[in-house]
This record gives sequence, structure tokens and C-alpha cells, in this order.
Amino acid sequence: MNYQVLLCAVLIIMPLGVVASSFAPPHEGARTFFDYTGEYGPGLNISVPDKPLTPEGIVKWGIILDASDAQMQYMHRKYIDFVEKHNAYLEREAPRYLPLTTELADLWKTIGPNTPEVASQMKKVDQASARVRRELIALEHGYIDSIQPVLTPEQSEKAMLLRLEATRRNCRTFWTMARWSHLELRDIWMKSVAAQAVPMERDEVEDILADYERRLTPVICKRADVVFDIRTRLTELRIAMERGELGRDEGLARYDALLRRRLDAALQERALHEEAVKQVQHVLREGLATKFALAVREAVFPEIYPDPAALHVLLETMSSAPEFSDEIRRAIALNLHQYRELYHGKSSDIERVCVHWGDQTEAGVIGFEHQFLPGALREPLEERLQLSREYLVRLTHLVGAEIMEGYRSMIPTVLTGKAPAADMQTVDTTD
Repeated sequence: MNYQVLLCAVLIIMPLGVVASSFAPPHEGARTFFDYTGEYGPGLNISVPDKPLTPEGIVKWGIILDASDAQMQYMHRKYIDFVEKHNAYLEREAPRYLPLTTELADLWKTIGPNTPEVASQMKKVDQASARVRRELIALEHGYIDSIQPVLTPEQSEKAMLLRLEATRRNCRTFWTMARWSHLELRDIWMKSVAAQAVPMERDEVEDILADYERRLTPVICKRADVVFDIRTRLTELRIAMERGELGRDEGLARYDALLRRRLDAALQERALHEEAVKQVQHVLREGLATKFALAVREAVFPEIYPDPAALHVLLETMSSAPEFSDEIRRAIALNLHQYRELYHGKSSDIERVCVHWGDQTEAGVIGFEHQFLPGALREPLEERLQLSREYLVRLTHLVGAEIMEGYRSMIPTVLTGKAPAADMQTVDTTD
């Protein structure tokens, strides 16, 4: 199948699975544990994945395999068999698993979190969760086995990447504020620039992503084990401290060590993501590399990007507009260069705030709870917004308010509350 055609399909196809209560009629697509919570209780901090393989995922896998039309049809037919097996498993498992999480929630509310009963029930939930994750992964690996008869030897080798993706998705069941977590660079690559890349670029990026995913998957699985192990150990530690079985200083030291272990697991994952991003950028043309990097940052820092006040497009367009003299275009280009440098610096500062905040949250530092992050970002975000306001005024002074009216459609609406020509006489646009 044509790569671009298949890639476009993954961007528009919608999953068959829908969120529904347990009282709704059976729907097509793989069901989730959430579908059964009305019958068996909502539970607490469910530690199993509720993101089963979808038709969208099948299309993505088809791209990885470079599947033909006939192979894609076979994969979709086998997906129907997978859905039947997956839903039958959930039908059996939901009555076993969800009551465990509901009992944990009830104990948490009635007798408090730092109690032996809660610690004991938490262990039961974690053990059950680990078992369910293994069985869900096995079901998806079984689906991959079922499509092997129509794959070429080369595609069969690439099928390992499908197994790795299924494993990662089913192990990403933990909540975290650490940045660069739960990131899939292949998804970002497909949705941002893959369709614009030439064959040589695509081949090099595919090799990079394959190596990255082989190394990332065991790190994700280990991190999930660490997170859930630490959750129970922290509860047991608090109980021992409250009972006086452990001194305060020793207890806090152990507490910090456990949380540091959790942060270290997050940092190990982050390092793999950052390394792969640099490698992908290195093999792409400059424009595609920039677009890919921005797409990654939009995924990692949704509070920062995309910035509705950014002036890059306006400045770039005007710096090459034929209606201006060479002198004016050079002045606009100079402002563009200055703006890029200052904007990058301010954005990098905001990124560092987000990263530090997430790391401190992961390490359990008091005062860095996630609900307080918007307050910490308010001032640096306002400073970046003010930078764009300032350069809009500079640009207006340079070309005149009347000409700027012709570019009004390109001016970010968040900046149009203030007349672009205001105070323009006080701004020096050349230094």
C-alpha cells in the first residue's frame, strides 16, 4: 500500500471502541474495564491499561509493516477475532478484578490510607493488576501471531516492533507528572512530518525509531514495576512510622530514597526520548527537523505550545514580502532574528520550570503538587506574551499601521486587543 495513503488513513480513522456504561448494549470494538464499572464499582487508582488495540492501531501497525491492501484486509479480519477474545476475557476478569479495587477504595475512605488493611489490599490489587497486564499483552501478541501467515520474512522481523508497542501501551498504567513520560515518538513522527519526508529520510528515521523502541520498552515495563512497588512500600513505611516502629529520621530517609528511585526511573525514560529526538532531527532536512521538534514539544509541554501569540509566521512572511524595499526587508529580518533568539530563551525557561516542577512532584517534594503549576507558570508565560506584544509594536512602527492592516489576518488574535500602532513612536526597531 502507498505509504502516504496509509499514513493519511491513520490520521483520520476513528477507533471503533467507545466508552459506554455496562448497561449499554454490546458495541463493536474492544471493550474496557471502564465499561464494567457501573456494575462492579468504580474502584480506586486502577492499575491496568484501558487502551486496547483499536482499528487506528491496526492502521499504524500496517504502516510499520508497509502492508499491502490485501494484508491490511487480512489484519482487519483478524482484528474481529481479537476483539471477540479480548471482550470474552474482560467479561470473565471484570467481576474478579474490579471488586478488588472497589474494596481498596472503600477501605481507603472508611479506615484511612495508612492502615495495615489498606496495605494488604493494595498488594492484592497490584498483584492482580500485574497479572491482568500480562494477560492483555498476551492477547495482543496472539493477534500478531495470527497475522504472521500473510507476512513476508522482512515483515515478520518488523512484527517485533508491534509486540513492543503492545507491551509498552499495556505497561503505561501509572500516573506521573514527570515530563517526557508516556511519549510515543513514532506517533508524533507519523502525525507531523512523515508524509513530507523523502524515502531516504523515512528509512533512516525508521531505523532510529526501531532501535529506540527496542531499548524503551523494557525501561517502560521496569518503570511500571517500580512505581507500583514503591506505592505499596510507601504505605507500609508510613504505617511503621505512625506506630513508632521506625524513627522519624530513618523513616524520612527511606521515604526519600524510595521516591528518588521513582524519579530515577522517570529520568531513564526521558533520556531515551531526548536522545532519539536529536537523532531524528539530525537526519531530517532543516524545515522538517524544526517541525518535528516543535511537535514533540507540543506533546511534552502542552501548557507552552502551541503559543497562540507567536509571531514567527508573520515576521517570516513579511521579511520576504516583495512590497517592501530591501532596507525594510533587512530590518524585518533583523527583528525576526532577535525575536527568535529572545522567544527561544523565554520558552526554554518555561520548559525548565515545567521539568523541574514535574521532577519535584515525582520526588514527593512538598509544595510542588501539580495543581500549583499554573501559578508558577503565570509570570513567565506573561513575559513571553509581552515579548510578542513588543515586537508587534516594533513591526508596526517599521512598516506603518496602514500596511499592517493588510496583514491583520496573520496577527495572533490574542494580541489584537491592543492597537498595534500604540506607543510605536517610543520603540527603536533597528538595534
